[in-house]
Amino acid sequence: MAGLDGETRQGVGPFVVLVEDDPSQADMYRRGLEARGFRVEVFPDASAMFERLETNVPDVAVLDWRFAGTLTGVEIIENMRLDERLVNVPVIMLSNYAGEADGAVGRALEAGAREWLVKSRTTPETLAHRIQDALGLDGAATAMAMGLKETSPSLEGQHPRLADAPGT
Repeated sequence: MAGLDGETRQGVGPFVVLVEDDPSQADMYRRGLEARGFRVEVFPDASAMFERLETNVPDVAVLDWRFAGTLTGVEIIENMRLDERLVNVPVIMLSNYAGEADGAVGRALEAGAREWLVKSRTTPETLAHRIQDALGLDGAATAMAMGLKETSPSLEGQHPRLADAPGT
């Protein structure tokens, strides 16, 4: 399927790596981020992502929590932190797995994730804002630089690391 093969989508904004094994979810977030000017590359699992990252370092990585038969999101972060080229790449966890009962959220944050977002409560627009925050970009200035119109309200008041997590 297009978009799950590591193909880089063209854009003028920051380069986002999205590791998501559900094709419909991947497509929704990819399209939403591209519409906001991001360059997006989607991978169905960690091995495909790491192979590609040997030649191209992203500005930010968005990771799901679990992948069939491969590394978890925490293991991906831990591997990224061992690579000097990837050690400072901001990571956002994006999963429908609540992860609080078994400590997954805490482990992800300890490993270096910036925050944990719940897919069912995170629109592509919200994810775009979180990516801008992770990169220290001003949404309006970024939109103007990319020739886009800023259309969403501020996300003030939401916790920067556990945004949209259950129980917060």
